Amino acid sequence: MESISAPKKPIKPKIPRHMHSFTVDYQEFIVDKRYEFLKLKRLGFYCTITANDKIRNRNVDIEKICAYELDKAGLLLVLYKIKLHTFFEHENILKILDIPKPIERKDFKDFYIVSQSMETNLARVIASRQHLSEEHLQYFIFQIVRGLHYIHSAGISHGNLSPQNISLNRNCDLKISELGHIDLSDLGIISTECIPSYWHKSLEKILGIKTDSRSKDIWSLGCILGEMVKRSVLFHSMDHLDHISLIIKYLGYPSDDYLSMIENKKTLKYMKKLKKTRKGDFKTLVPNASPSAIDFMLKCLKITPSERATTGDLLKHPFLEEFKEEENPECTDQFPWDWRDFKNMSINRLKRELYSESLKYHPK
Repeated sequence: MESISAPKKPIKPKIPRHMHSFTVDYQEFIVDKRYEFLKLKRLGFYCTITANDKIRNRNVDIEKICAYELDKAGLLLVLYKIKLHTFFEHENILKILDIPKPIERKDFKDFYIVSQSMETNLARVIASRQHLSEEHLQYFIFQIVRGLHYIHSAGISHGNLSPQNISLNRNCDLKISELGHIDLSDLGIISTECIPSYWHKSLEKILGIKTDSRSKDIWSLGCILGEMVKRSVLFHSMDHLDHISLIIKYLGYPSDDYLSMIENKKTLKYMKKLKKTRKGDFKTLVPNASPSAIDFMLKCLKITPSERATTGDLLKHPFLEEFKEEENPECTDQFPWDWRDFKNMSINRLKRELYSESLKYHPK
C-alpha cells in the first residue's frame, strides 16, 4: 500500500525587517512597525482594525483585504474605491493615508488600506439612545450634501449611500466613505442583495431604469434624513415588491412617461398591475419631523429623477440655513478614470494595478 504524504503547508513570505506580524481574531496582519495595534473595529469579509501611527502620532484605520479570496469583480471594486478616495481631497470625504506595498509583487495574498480613523458611523448613532436634536440633523445632512456636492461636481456618484457609509467622530465631524460602488449587472453578475441594501435605493434603481446616477444619491439622502428623524428605516420593507408598494403609497404612482423607461417587460407588467391608490400623507411616516425637514425630504424623494433637487439646490434649502456658506467648494477636475475600461482585465492584471497604487505612496 502506498503511503500518503502529508499535505504541504503554504509557504509564508519572509517578513521584511521594517514590518511586523500580529493576529487579530484569527486574522494575521503584516504591516509596518510604525503601526501599533489598538483594537478590532470591524470583522467581516474585510477585517478592519484601529492602530496608532507612531511616526505621525495619530490613530488610523487599517483595512485588510484578502486578495486571494477575491474574484475579478471584487478586485475591480477595491481598485475603483482606492482610485476615488485618493482622487478626492475634501474634509467630508474619507481620505486614504497609506497603501502599504505588498511583500510579494506578483501574486500577493493580502492587501492593506490605511485611512483616517473614525469612531463610528451614522447607522450606529441612529440605533443608539443618543438624542439627536434638529441641529444635529441639520449639521449631519449639511456635511453629507457638502461632500456629495464635491463628488458630483467631478461627474461621479456614490451609488451606495447609506448610514453605514457615513463615518462620524464624537465632535460630529462627518466623512463619506466606501466610494466606488459598481453596478455588478454591468459585469454580467446577478446581485443577491440583502434587505438593508435596497432600503436607501431609488425606485428607478430597483426597476432597472438607467438614469443619471447622481440623482439616485439624492434619493438616498432623503431616506437618510427620514431615518435619522424616525430612528428607523424610512421605507421599511420585507422585499423588493413590498418596497415598491411603500414608495408608491406615500409618494404617488409614476407617470406614463416614467413607466415607458422600464425595459424589462415583466417589471413593466407588474407595475401596471399595481392599483393606483390615493397617495398617503408623507407626514405620517415622519410625525416628529419639522416642516422644513419634511420639505427637504420631499425635494429629494421625487419619483421622477429629473425633478429631484441637486446638491447645489439643497445647500440653499432653509433646512440648512444655519450652516450656509458663501461658496461651496467644487472639484476642479473631472474624475479621469472609468472602471468599465478595466472590466475586461484579468485577475493578474488587476492585481498589478493594485500594486501600482501602492507605489504612489512608496515610490522607492
